[in-house]
Amino acid sequence: MDMEIEGFTPLQRELADRIWALESPEALIEFFDLLPRNLLQDAYVVYKMIMETTLDDWDWSDCSEAHAVIERVRNLPC
Repeated sequence: MDMEIEGFTPLQRELADRIWALESPEALIEFFDLLPRNLLQDAYVVYKMIMETTLDDWDWSDCSEAHAVIERVRNLPC
């Protein structure tokens, strides 16, 4: 998926490219752990913007899998 978020500074665009290229949640955690303290806030804002944009673009019309999980949980014995 190609994503374009308007209004990023060149630094934020670089952070976004690096975050987007990460292949796993563990790689994301490692990326944040290795960032200098002065970049953490920018990186966090960029990450949140990526997540918000991704969720906005998501097709929420088929939630049947989520409904099936909810029903399984509801029917668990207490």
